[in-house]
Amino acid sequence: MRWHVTRGIVQQSVPNVDRQKGIDVLFNPRSVAVIGASETRGKLGNDVMRNLIESGFDGRIYPI
Repeated sequence: MRWHVTRGIVQQSVPNVDRQKGIDVLFNPRSVAVIGASETRGKLGNDVMRNLIESGFDGRIYPI
């Protein structure tokens, strides 16, 4: 990474490869932690867990 100073403003330059990797990691995770996971139907944490499982997410799911 490089730092550039433009008119008194410091900006970080990130190669496009790093940006693409960051986007891939965000939208294609290998694992997901579900904060507020619940066994109670109708609760948001339960809905998120069920949606992950029923949609075929093949990564690790960590209920928290």
